[in-house]
Amino acid sequence: MAGEDGAGQDEEAVADGLVERTVEGTRERLAALDDLAVHEHVAVFDDLHRELSGVLAALDRDEPGAR
Repeated sequence: MAGEDGAGQDEEAVADGLVERTVEGTRERLAALDDLAVHEHVAVFDDLHRELSGVLAALDRDEPGAR
């Protein structure tokens, strides 16, 4: 059982790292909107939506008992 706890902690660390990188990248991309014309914002929002949805789905798949 100790091995499972270690593996669970490793998976949690990987998930935490993914979340941290995703949030930081999202913040940077949203901050960069100031340098874009308003009509270009939609493409950024669409891309971020796809990316965030994918990350959430991946985290949901990896979480035991997640629904």
